[in-house]
Amino acid sequence: MQNLQMLNENQAVAQLSEMFALELGYTPSQARLIGKAAELHDIGKVAICPTIINKPNRLTSSERETMKMHTKIGAQMVAGLCGRNSGVGGGFRAAAELVCLYHHEWWSGGDYWGVEARSLPIYINAVALVDTSVALLFPRAYKDPWSLTETLNHIQSRSGTQFSPYLVDAFMRMIKEKGVGEENSSLRSVLSCGKIVHR
Repeated sequence: MQNLQMLNENQAVAQLSEMFALELGYTPSQARLIGKAAELHDIGKVAICPTIINKPNRLTSSERETMKMHTKIGAQMVAGLCGRNSGVGGGFRAAAELVCLYHHEWWSGGDYWGVEARSLPIYINAVALVDTSVALLFPRAYKDPWSLTETLNHIQSRSGTQFSPYLVDAFMRMIKEKGVGEENSSLRSVLSCGKIVHR
């Protein structure tokens, strides 16, 4: 059941990242590449003990250090997938490695490895924003799913710290333009794949 939820979350992150990349002006082929890289962002968790991943309360400092390793493990796993190229314009491998390694870094610096996301390609912080949104909207062992309103308020509160202000504004604009409440909204279908409750 946990593996199925992780698969659903990864698919939601991939689809929403591709949609967001298009909103940001990437070409369709670049957006697809970003979406595919985003789908692998947590692949390194396969090497992390399930009791840590599924722990229903706060991780100890030792457990947090173990959890942080999923980013480096994921980048190493991706490294053998295809030839070495650089950036979204160059190839999947480089983009996926960067997404795996740095999707927990904050725009202003800090969190996992102390890297300022503002110094990285902006699509990495875009994937991080999407990943955070999906993580909040999905249930976890340690929390119930958040409502869409709660999630968007949280994202806005992290503008300039965890996320680029430009990306936060673009994400809010996309949410508004796609019309989450519309029956045929592609965003609505992405978010509903995890049986998200909108309150």
